[in-house]
Amino acid sequence: MLPPKVAKKKKIQNTSIIKQSTTSDGKQKKSATLGTYFMPRTTPGAQKSLQNCWQRKKAVERCDLALAKWMIDARVSFNAVNYVYYQHAIYAVTAMGPGYKGPNLHAICGYYLVKAVEEVKIYVESYREIWKKTGCTLMADGWTCQKRRTLINFLVYCPKGIIFLKTVDVSNVSKTARLLHQLFREVVLYVRVENIVHMVTDNAANYVIVDKLLMKEFPSIFWSPCAVHCINLILQDIGKLQSVCSVVEHASGITKYIYNHCYPLYLMRKFTGGKKNTSSSSYSFCYQFHCIAKHFNS
Repeated sequence: MLPPKVAKKKKIQNTSIIKQSTTSDGKQKKSATLGTYFMPRTTPGAQKSLQNCWQRKKAVERCDLALAKWMIDARVSFNAVNYVYYQHAIYAVTAMGPGYKGPNLHAICGYYLVKAVEEVKIYVESYREIWKKTGCTLMADGWTCQKRRTLINFLVYCPKGIIFLKTVDVSNVSKTARLLHQLFREVVLYVRVENIVHMVTDNAANYVIVDKLLMKEFPSIFWSPCAVHCINLILQDIGKLQSVCSVVEHASGITKYIYNHCYPLYLMRKFTGGKKNTSSSSYSFCYQFHCIAKHFNS
């Protein structure tokens, strides 16, 4: 009888011999054991416990609450979370790890503002290749801001999208045809004449003169007035008719009455479901007024 250690060693050798098989060449090869056909058992800590999941949820909630408090305290519009750079900023902050301190006011309004403007300029320049291939439309939009400044926005449209070029403040000068012609000519030369096939501006008299001068100087450019501006002018002329003017005054009086009295305003919001755009059409407004009047009569 063999000693226990020798017997155990002999047994291990026998099992290793059983696991080996002979190939056609007479060489020995190892065959897979039954245990290799099953997935290994999970090691301790490989699967998150309920406590870890709960702690993770609480940490996310604290982070979300911190962002919400910052937006509320700084009076940032809640719609800002829908902008494309919102999630990108969160990714960048989390990649920095703990201990990161954000830039101060002077860095944001100075160095980083200049960097952002340079990136936008590079992005605008990337559209030039599309303008060369398909051509583009130069659009000018004149409007008055809340500070009563007269501004002109210049935009370029192409199949890839619309690009905002710049805004010019013309509050301190008279918008004569000569001044506008010089301004439009600079923008046309910046975009390049061979890339522009169409121009859209307001239908004012000074704009019409400028566009005729540009088409005479650059025959490849075609000009057309803004359709929205034309429709606006048409509706203004229609509103001056006596039959229409009386209806507009009557509707204006009803609107003033409703918004100057609490209970009629409450009833209007009740019947419209709190939607302001419902009263945009005359039919909807008449229906709402009919419901309010019916309520008072009852």
